[in-house]
Amino acid sequence: MARTNTAAAAYDDDALPSATDHPPVNAASNAEPFPKPDHKAKKHGRPTRKTRRGEHLGAGHFVFRRNANGRVMPGGFPFEHPSAELALDEAARLHVEFGGKFEVYSRVEAVGAEVA
Repeated sequence: MARTNTAAAAYDDDALPSATDHPPVNAASNAEPFPKPDHKAKKHGRPTRKTRRGEHLGAGHFVFRRNANGRVMPGGFPFEHPSAELALDEAARLHVEFGGKFEVYSRVEAVGAEVA
């Protein structure tokens, strides 16, 4: 049977994919799993265990900010100051620069393995 060349029948129905040829668009599939993320490709790589300039690991003096609710707000990677005096100086500098309340916390005692 010959088709007429109309706008509705301008293509062959056999060339079109049927509904069973492809899975639904919203179907989940693990045929191509996501690659594992590469930590080196991120802006900030994995945290380093090296000491930063002026830091003394094991000294036990930290500066933290206390927010308006009264909670201590530690940073993600707190700096360990070599002495309580240097930590107090840093708290004063941060108060002048950013405002707010900064407090110095010092380690009282440690139990367990030695800190480097």
